[in-house]
Amino acid sequence: RIAAIDGADAAAGWSAEMTHDLVQLVKTQTALADPQDVPLLSEVKRAFKRAGVPRLGAREAAVLLMQEYLSPRTLPKSEDSTHLGKEFLRMVQSGSMLEARRSL
Repeated sequence: RIAAIDGADAAAGWSAEMTHDLVQLVKTQTALADPQDVPLLSEVKRAFKRAGVPRLGAREAAVLLMQEYLSPRTLPKSEDSTHLGKEFLRMVQSGSMLEARRSL
């Protein structure tokens, strides 16, 4: 997905080790700084330049994708099928068949 970013074409040629190193760098720096500031940090900037992604816009997009990979966004309860199934089962078990039917 990173190679599809405009200006990050070099990502297509990254080895698994290089990708792992960049993801670990982003993980470490995200823990130390605000997530939106990570692409601006000199260590991150140097690493991405060495990896062939010198432009800030491409680096920001790549770091954002890595951050999303490291801590995926949770679905809201209204979209989470596991939560909806548990809620439905709870309604059926409590005898609220009318509410259970409405939630279908």
